Amino acid sequence: MSRKKTIFDRLMSDPSHRQDFLRESLVFMSEAEARKTWEAFGGMISKYSRVGKHLHKLRTAEELSVDELARRVDAKPNTIRRIESGEREMSTSLAERIAYEFKTDIGPLLGDLF
Repeated sequence: MSRKKTIFDRLMSDPSHRQDFLRESLVFMSEAEARKTWEAFGGMISKYSRVGKHLHKLRTAEELSVDELARRVDAKPNTIRRIESGEREMSTSLAERIAYEFKTDIGPLLGDLF
């Protein structure tokens, strides 16, 4: 039981690594446990993927490189790459800077359905 709690605690405490950790953790669970865990956290992962695709679409529509967008919004290029790939959650402050840069609504950058 403590093992499941540890997995849950780690998933919730480190948003930038949830997807990787979830995939790694599923290997050590029974099929039923893995299915239940994936269903519980799958929505969160798809939210990050949706946000990343939206950011990628905004960036490419403006013909900006990852490096150029990162420079304009004061972020590291790797952060932009990880958000676009769905591996990382976007902070509110970064979402605000990106929304300002693209003159768009902040909601979709924070995972609101659009």
